[in-house]
Amino acid sequence: MKKWFSVTISIVASIVILGAVVSGCGPKEVKWTMNSCENTHTQLGVIAWDEAVARISQQTDGKFQIRVVMNEEIGIAREQFSEALAEGSIEMAQMQSAQLEAIMPHLVVFSLPYLTLTQEDCLKVASAIEYMTVPRMEEIGYRPITPDSIWCFSPQEILVKEPIEDWSDLGGIKIRVWRSGDAKLLEAVGAEPVYMAFSEVYMALQRGVIDGVNTSAEGMLTGSLYEGAKHFYGVHFPRSICYDVVALKYWNDLPDEYKKILQEESRVAAKKI
Repeated sequence: MKKWFSVTISIVASIVILGAVVSGCGPKEVKWTMNSCENTHTQLGVIAWDEAVARISQQTDGKFQIRVVMNEEIGIAREQFSEALAEGSIEMAQMQSAQLEAIMPHLVVFSLPYLTLTQEDCLKVASAIEYMTVPRMEEIGYRPITPDSIWCFSPQEILVKEPIEDWSDLGGIKIRVWRSGDAKLLEAVGAEPVYMAFSEVYMALQRGVIDGVNTSAEGMLTGSLYEGAKHFYGVHFPRSICYDVVALKYWNDLPDEYKKILQEESRVAAKKI
């Protein structure tokens, strides 16, 4: 009887130990940060990703957690995302073509006026130059989450404090810009382009530092810029493309199960945006 009891205890103990080993071999806990190029959680590029990371957490029983942070929220501006990804300071980011032009000159195509009038135009151009874009990204140290992890901004419009009577001569009015292509267009018709972070625009309009702003209609609404400037002009300056990317350093270490879920949810987010 004692022998049988001893054998039973040994079997039970072995099962417990084996269970612990097996459970320890399951998918590990991963905590990442997704650096958004946007400034508030009310913007479309953030809403879709807030929903995506919630689904990713749910599908992995909370083991794969991604926190979406705003531009500069953790001290890294979107102009610094490329360098931060390359050195492994951040895991994921939204990369705008305008911020990549310096290291990927071919992306200046998205700053050419009236080339990409529609979202379909923008995505077709992105697909056509993918053979140049993706290898360059990987050379630097990151990659698109999937080939479909790209989305377009709305056309860039003009909102000003005083009505514009003559578009051939803007008389030196100061208009906030964020891309060199838009700055050149405005300069050509007599405006003074002022490079400024979106987070500073509201107060700059209120204080008279600038006379107007060049951004999307969505940005004008989410930033309440209409409170400081009332005159809207649908000039349809170029759309910009945005890539949802992941640092290779972290991607290579990610369990295959998590990679698959991240890729699926990235496609869903891009389509929703």
